Amino acid sequence: GLTERQQALVYDGVDPRHGTPGDARRLLHQFAERAFRRPTTVADIARYQAVMDAQFAAGDTFQAALKVGMQTILCAPEYLFVEHDPTTARADNFAI
Repeated sequence: GLTERQQALVYDGVDPRHGTPGDARRLLHQFAERAFRRPTTVADIARYQAVMDAQFAAGDTFQAALKVGMQTILCAPEYLFVEHDPTTARADNFAI
């Protein structure tokens, strides 16, 4: 299981036994901003949220659905690769 500190970082005050899909969306957005190392919009994470929402629709628990959503972010190109403008060969401040 997660340590108390890890739970605080992941769940941000939400009781994982009673979390709602709305709580999961908020937490997924916060996680995406940390993972992508930049501010994100709802549109930026729509595809990851859709995967998580499908888990809820399939009957998964809050914890299981959130875990899948976070896993999809950790597989995203925005997480795995540094993006930069190829015309200038420079990375922006968020990439650095």
